[in-house]
Amino acid sequence: MQLYCPRHNIYSTVSRPEDFNKVSEGGCSNICGELMACGHNCKKVCHTLDREHLKIPCRQRCERSVIWYIILLLYSEFNSLAFHLF
Repeated sequence: MQLYCPRHNIYSTVSRPEDFNKVSEGGCSNICGELMACGHNCKKVCHTLDREHLKIPCRQRCERSVIWYIILLLYSEFNSLAFHLF
């Protein structure tokens, strides 16, 4: 069976139960790599749950302040709203 990962545009072949270990998070075997709110890239294996990274905590050492997170979140919300208005 071929499983498709739309995020990384690749197929994973699974034919035995142990093959599902390669795609255990529902995506593929690649690193997610999506930009998180803190500015770091996600280091988890590709995942289908919480693709927006709202509940996945950053495990990297962050030297940015809480203010940085608030500004980044407000900026992304503003851009999202502006996109829908125009």
